[in-house]
Amino acid sequence: MKMLILMTLLVLLIGGCGVKEIQLPQRTSDINARGNLTKTPLTLNKNQLNCQESISVNDSVIKLFLFQSGESNLFIKELSSRQISNSKVISSISYNEEIEFLITDKKINENLIKTPTELKLCLNIGSIKKNSVESAALNISYFIQKTFEKFRNSTHIQLAPIKLRISPKIKKTFVTKSGTDSYYLTDNAFYLPDSQTMTFLPHSYESRMTGLQMSFWEIPMVPSHEYGHHIFNTLFGYSNLQHQADFIKTSSSRKITVKEVLNALNEGFSDLIAYYSLDRDESDLTGVPCLEYSRDVAHGIFANGTPKIFTQKAIHTFFFTQKLKKKTHCEEINFQDIHTFGAIFAHNADQFLSLFTDSPQKKVQILTTWVILMKKNYPEWSKLPPRKYFDRVFEIFLRITLLNFDRTFDRSICDEIEHIYPVFYKNFGECS
Repeated sequence: MKMLILMTLLVLLIGGCGVKEIQLPQRTSDINARGNLTKTPLTLNKNQLNCQESISVNDSVIKLFLFQSGESNLFIKELSSRQISNSKVISSISYNEEIEFLITDKKINENLIKTPTELKLCLNIGSIKKNSVESAALNISYFIQKTFEKFRNSTHIQLAPIKLRISPKIKKTFVTKSGTDSYYLTDNAFYLPDSQTMTFLPHSYESRMTGLQMSFWEIPMVPSHEYGHHIFNTLFGYSNLQHQADFIKTSSSRKITVKEVLNALNEGFSDLIAYYSLDRDESDLTGVPCLEYSRDVAHGIFANGTPKIFTQKAIHTFFFTQKLKKKTHCEEINFQDIHTFGAIFAHNADQFLSLFTDSPQKKVQILTTWVILMKKNYPEWSKLPPRKYFDRVFEIFLRITLLNFDRTFDRSICDEIEHIYPVFYKNFGECS
């Protein structure tokens, strides 16, 4: 009831048009800035090829399993009577899909080489090998289910089931006058809002040689973060830029629109959803290359010591219309990267919320209210210049938080805002 009252008060405070369905172009939302193009994807094999009886992984009679790492196997331990997943959370799990994109300077042709296979488990399941399709599916399902339950219990909002693709081979074949050259898309995970599909790409021999020994499906934050994109899509009706355009973009300039701001906020929101729905030992990214500092909400700095603050440099760089040079290492800071900008938002949003509550459930409720208000006012606010749009929605997040705790701007709160976003806080009349 209090959430409903707060929503009504905020609508009166902010104004804006009625709720409309928002259709934005689509873009892949991924855990990294981009996936790798490599020559040698690592194949996941089916652990159990033949069995007397089998059952779908997402069948509701299968109970929840907890994995504990062994030297070569993941051993299954049954817990109480909870379920690993069901058709309300994951509608299908598939593997063995192969697709090729033929890319010329003028067009992209898509060719389905092998149709995906539905994943089933043997009923007499014993132990599962670490690098198997079943291992990946069960790990991912466990943390998606956990995030689903935490969000549903916090907000009572219904979420549509997603589809899960395990380790598809996606080949990009570049066709030029001198011949063809093929690479595979690897070392990434992403969510596609138009089809409500979550994809975990295979890892590669190349990534293993650079030191990444763990798989994304073994890092709890990754499936939980990707499911956070599904939640954002549910609340906002959100899609990003066409992901296929990334195959052939070569321009050195970049067009910054409101959609790029939403891309970054989507990333930060999804980081927060993972942080609030997982136990701390699960959300902890200590020792995870490329994610340890940059994507751990609790860390106030990036790996090179740069603070997660909306400094003038960070703001100017994000909205700058010339592309910066590509990062040569994942730990480099690029404020034009939506994941970097989103990570700054995630850390500071959590810090601000923590001034008033330690409850992850309450924090999720406030973030949910904020996203719903962004959608409601999108027809009006999207007409703003991108920088002003960011300032508007960031201000609304702060005001929603204060309103939830019957607080107003005082000197301590103004000081906190000045720390988070030094060049912006004086825009608040209460702080000037």
